Amino acid sequence: MKRRTLLLLGLVLTAHGDARATDKKLVMGSVYRIVKNLIEVQQDGGGLVVVVVDSATTYIDSSTEKPAKLKDLEPGDQIVIKVVSKNGVDTAQQVKFVPAFGTRKPSAPPR
Repeated sequence: MKRRTLLLLGLVLTAHGDARATDKKLVMGSVYRIVKNLIEVQQDGGGLVVVVVDSATTYIDSSTEKPAKLKDLEPGDQIVIKVVSKNGVDTAQQVKFVPAFGTRKPSAPPR
C-alpha cells in the first residue's frame, strides 16, 4: 500500500509540473468506467469527468514505468490524465495509471 501511494504521489507531481508548463488540464481520480473511446473518472471530490481518448493518446503503467494500452485500464485504477482541447472536446494526451491492486500479472496463455 505504501509503495502504491508513493507511486501515485510521484505520478501526480510529475504530471502536474508538466501540465502547468504547457497549460494542459489534469484530470485525477480513479477509473469509474471505460466505454469505447471514453474514460469516466471518479474525482476525489465526488464528481465524474468524461475524457475522450484517440489514436494519439499514450498510456503508461506507473507501477512498472512501461507503456500500456487502453485495454490495460480497469475500474478502480488510480489515474492522472493530461487533457488537451481538440475542437472543443477534452481529449486525453497522456494517461498514467497505477493498477488498483499493484502490478498486474499477465494472464496465463490459453491451453
